[in-house]
Amino acid sequence: KIEACSNSLLEALSCGLPAVVRNSSSNPEILSSNGLVFNNNIDIIPIIDLMVQDYNNYVEKIVTNEIGHISEMYYEFSTNIRKLKGKNQPPNFVDRMKNLLVRN
Repeated sequence: KIEACSNSLLEALSCGLPAVVRNSSSNPEILSSNGLVFNNNIDIIPIIDLMVQDYNNYVEKIVTNEIGHISEMYYEFSTNIRKLKGKNQPPNFVDRMKNLLVRN
């Protein structure tokens, strides 16, 4: 039910497979317009039926980012974090973010 960033979702979208995801965690954000979202178990079958009815349209709409673009976004994020140092940020915010970036 709660998945921070599902590898199976990312892999499905990268392969051109539209997805049906639970409306929780980061799923809707990752999915964007690349599929449909359900809220509870009762919704799953009607949502899948809806996708099947217009499946080719969902496949054609899938947009994923190339690895080069993703790395540029990470670089921009880390650069912006460095710019925050010395500004009025919560205590240790910048150091925590630096450690996170270094470890990953």
